[in-house]
Amino acid sequence: MNNTKIISEVNPVCSIIERNDQTIIGIKRHFTPESIYGPNQMVSSLLHDGTISLMEKRIKNSNPGFYVGLYRPGEDGCFTYIFGYEVESMGQLPEGLPDYTCLKMTGSGLYARILNDGGSFYDTGDYFTGAFHTDTPYVYENGKESIHTINLKGELLYADEPIKKPLTPDEQHASVKIKIISLPPLTVLGIKTDKIHGLDLINQFFSQNAKTVDSIDCRKPYVQDYIGSSWHESGTQYSFFGGQILNSGLLTPGLDTIIIPGGLYAKISQNEINNDNPAFLRQCIQEIGLNCGHPLVKDDTRQYFIKFHQGHSSSIYYPIMDDVNTRVE
Repeated sequence: MNNTKIISEVNPVCSIIERNDQTIIGIKRHFTPESIYGPNQMVSSLLHDGTISLMEKRIKNSNPGFYVGLYRPGEDGCFTYIFGYEVESMGQLPEGLPDYTCLKMTGSGLYARILNDGGSFYDTGDYFTGAFHTDTPYVYENGKESIHTINLKGELLYADEPIKKPLTPDEQHASVKIKIISLPPLTVLGIKTDKIHGLDLINQFFSQNAKTVDSIDCRKPYVQDYIGSSWHESGTQYSFFGGQILNSGLLTPGLDTIIIPGGLYAKISQNEINNDNPAFLRQCIQEIGLNCGHPLVKDDTRQYFIKFHQGHSSSIYYPIMDDVNTRVE
């Protein structure tokens, strides 16, 4: 159904559009940073286990062959995802629908429509939290859902992200959240090296070491996410990537264990799905610093680290001094 108007074309993969309201019926699920199962797996299972086809037999899909996912961020990395399809405007839902069925009206207004030409379910997020901010004057608008259009195979065709033009410097980074937290020491098992860094190190870990780390019993409470860090020591840059475990005394051949010191940290996260890519957060930190209503003082005796919540997002943890009332000059 035609419910959009193109305002401008940014480039071949992105357009600025105006959307009208749509009525969506779908299955609603709640996700947290501890969730291993994500929207991609949710879409695939609901399409293949017969849930969506059962719904379509009871309530007509207004756009046959096409489906809709609605992503709405919550607090502390939690979010909801509704997967279903467009229907004619209707009142109360009939009886006999699958568990967790809901009716939802999408918001009208300005959106960035990003075509998915990369193949991955979250490739649109890489563009939206990256080059989009230099290609356009728009930012993510809090309080609205991201709207995904999905085909019968469960492939994301394009994402409509709610946007607006920021009126103040604070609105430029309004989707970035900074929260002061305390952490105990974290024991992490993985790869420490000065030979490779960044994505190369991550790829090596998942191709050679992830199965070993994730199979360890004391890893199970944290198996949903991974930790990366880098630091300079005696003139050499080291990088580490691995998974948190409970046992600080565990020795595993071919793997290294590091202890991340406990204490106060500034946790930096964002409302947008960033596909485990912290690049936008790093850029924001460079532009706005660690200001969240407190004059935070970075603790240079500890290293910052990144938590990668697989299939969801990433968060950066910067160590700060216990005395948050002291300002760095």
